[in-house]
Amino acid sequence: MSRLFLASILAIAACDAQVDSEHKGEVLASIEGSLHSARAQPLPEPEVAVVWAKLSLMNGLAGAERVAAEGLFPQFKLSIYSPPADDEMDDWDGEKYGVGLVVVGSEGTDYSLRTDWRGVDFNRVVVYLPEATKPGKTLEAFLHGPQTAGFHVFDVKRLTEEERQQRLACVNALPMTGHMLTTYEIYANCGGAGRDELTVSTTDLQTLFDIEIIEDAGIVELINRSPQW
Repeated sequence: MSRLFLASILAIAACDAQVDSEHKGEVLASIEGSLHSARAQPLPEPEVAVVWAKLSLMNGLAGAERVAAEGLFPQFKLSIYSPPADDEMDDWDGEKYGVGLVVVGSEGTDYSLRTDWRGVDFNRVVVYLPEATKPGKTLEAFLHGPQTAGFHVFDVKRLTEEERQQRLACVNALPMTGHMLTTYEIYANCGGAGRDELTVSTTDLQTLFDIEIIEDAGIVELINRSPQW
């Protein structure tokens, strides 16, 4: 169950996507959204990045795909030219998937240091699937339904206390016939284990992200709002 904790996504070592600045190739997906600032002074050299992370390792690797600082306010558009590397993705029972947060920093930010982040949309994530999910497998259950290969936007569902207790009661009621409950059994039967959940956005890649740029002193409060699944 350790891979259900988002804490590991915040213990990452970043490596920038290897895309030549002169020839970036084909745009695989575009992410759009709005930026608004709560800072008294503008953030120096702002940029937006998708930060990929592995959830299953306490020191999971991540890569950042950046967008140029021009034209970020009030709307930004981030073009993704490459998927997360194979070793930047996690897996359920052999099925690979990548999860990315849309983060604001300054040019040159080391996104492995969450204390250098200056804004992030914790209500939405980018999900990459190298292959379509397989019926009856853990990844499909974890993502709450079949998903096609490619990039998608998922909403982060924050459970109410009542919903959390319902999930836990369901898990506790599952029969255990000589084995520990599997993640597939938990998600397929109960929808989750009582933590925050990923649900595909009805607007998928047309979903607009929304990021507030914070004061430097607000980073601890920002991190404390991290979802957990």
